[in-house]
Amino acid sequence: MRGKIKELIQLFIVIWMVFGAGDKIFSSFISPKRPQIDKYCFDFAKVLDRDLVREINIQGQALKNTFDIDFVVVIVPSLDGRDIVEYTAELFSNWKIGKNTKGRKGLLILIALKEQKVKREVGYDLEHIFTDLYVALVEKEMLKEFLEQADWQKGFLATIENFVERIYKMYERGQDVREVSSEIKIEYYSGGAGAQTVFDFGKALRTPPPQTSQALRQYFSAQPTPELAFRRYMEHCAWNISDYSLELFNDRTKQFFKYWHTSTGQRRSEAEQCSGVLYAVRQKGKWAVVFFPNPDPIKMAMYPVYLIEKTEKGWQMDLDAMARGLSYGGRFVHWVDGSVLFPYVELFMSDYTLMPNMSVLVRKDSDVGTFGIYYLGNGLYDPLEPGVHIGIWTEELSIKTGLKDGDSIIEIDGYRVKKGREGERLVTKFLLDKVKVGDRHRLRILRNGQQIILNVEAQPLPDAFARFKRCFKVPRVWLGIYIAITTEVEQRYAHTYCVILDVAPHSPAEKAGLKRGDIILSLNEKNEDIYTGDILKLLEKLKPGEKVKMVVLRNLKDRINITIIAEETSQRGYF
Repeated sequence: MRGKIKELIQLFIVIWMVFGAGDKIFSSFISPKRPQIDKYCFDFAKVLDRDLVREINIQGQALKNTFDIDFVVVIVPSLDGRDIVEYTAELFSNWKIGKNTKGRKGLLILIALKEQKVKREVGYDLEHIFTDLYVALVEKEMLKEFLEQADWQKGFLATIENFVERIYKMYERGQDVREVSSEIKIEYYSGGAGAQTVFDFGKALRTPPPQTSQALRQYFSAQPTPELAFRRYMEHCAWNISDYSLELFNDRTKQFFKYWHTSTGQRRSEAEQCSGVLYAVRQKGKWAVVFFPNPDPIKMAMYPVYLIEKTEKGWQMDLDAMARGLSYGGRFVHWVDGSVLFPYVELFMSDYTLMPNMSVLVRKDSDVGTFGIYYLGNGLYDPLEPGVHIGIWTEELSIKTGLKDGDSIIEIDGYRVKKGREGERLVTKFLLDKVKVGDRHRLRILRNGQQIILNVEAQPLPDAFARFKRCFKVPRVWLGIYIAITTEVEQRYAHTYCVILDVAPHSPAEKAGLKRGDIILSLNEKNEDIYTGDILKLLEKLKPGEKVKMVVLRNLKDRINITIIAEETSQRGYF
């Protein structure tokens, strides 16, 4: 009997804490303790896409592994009448955000949906890095602006990217956040200070864009040289001008920014990043690039490669092609798969190639080498099988190193390679990070159930642009197009991956009515998953006079049937 009474008393206490005069933070059905220590996004309001939640969790895990920072995003339906400053501080403390770090290195973004308020909480040991002034600026110029554009994804991911950039800047000044730890034990994990930010979700979508003055429209027009176009674009960012309908941008870029959101913080950060840094300009025909050369490919990859096109109006920024060809992972700029098939790579292919595991530009005369491997997911293999499974970039590299697709590395130079992240870190250290031509390692490999010893030697980097060079061999068969990868917005409409970047004048494609920006939905009866590589495979077999049938999506709404008759040409360039 006493046992039942005790159980009833305990149940009453729990109910009282959740619904009554206990800690009111639990009244929104939020756990009094952090539900999962290795999860970083908690959407109690159910407003985020599943893919975005997954991406934030991945980014949170990366921040923990790389910088020893515990980054948490919480979205609640309502504050239930409580002050957001008090609410956030209490949540931070109850969940012990940052306890799993060496010090009190927690970061919390809390969004109250009903009240449309944002509060950022910073752990004690990060306050000198993420100061109140910096936090307020990011909240105002980035997160708030994206929320007012109803863009959850860019709001969170751009904020995380800004955090990472801040950490690197502090590291360059001699402050390594990974080594920060509390010397004394303190009861609280944060000071609970800082201002709140109020946003109006979707406000920017309901507000007419500001009108740019005629004087500014003239100033930010197409330019007589690619360098002047680049310099005007830097001023466009520094002056925080959000109008992308200006003639400084080509037509594809104007169309792109109808669906792509930006923020004050991003523009300001881009201008600051490039200010005072030595750049180079390369131009051939109607295509030009501005880039930031550096003998160290990693340092070079910290800066964008700006693409600029000459049209009838003059030199215009081609930010659309930049979005298709370049991706931003952490603080590095990578060339995406398929971008080696559009015209700007011609300006690099004589003296640069790409590092296989990072896809960043590297000079061919450098001593950077490769073992030509990448990670394969464990889901394809027996979970009890030891080691880290790898794939090989090219057959040529497989022959030279002796490594094969599906091999599991279980030992490197006597060091045991465990499954999971710990093993991947070891593989990265020896076989992926800072590899030089001629580096040698002794590997124990598990292949088809048998252990094999391999002595592998790092090889020179392969020519990443070899596929592009075929359009300079004449005579040959051509359609007269440059191709690129579809953007995320286009993929939502078309569910395919190949777009027409440019059409050559008087080419078979132009004669057939194909236009810039057409998205290929169907290629010779193949009706889904059209990639840039499919065009190249087709051209390898195509003969003059043969027909290529396409269904394309134009302006994201019109389906058009196109029949192109392939021709032989002695013109260099275009596929």
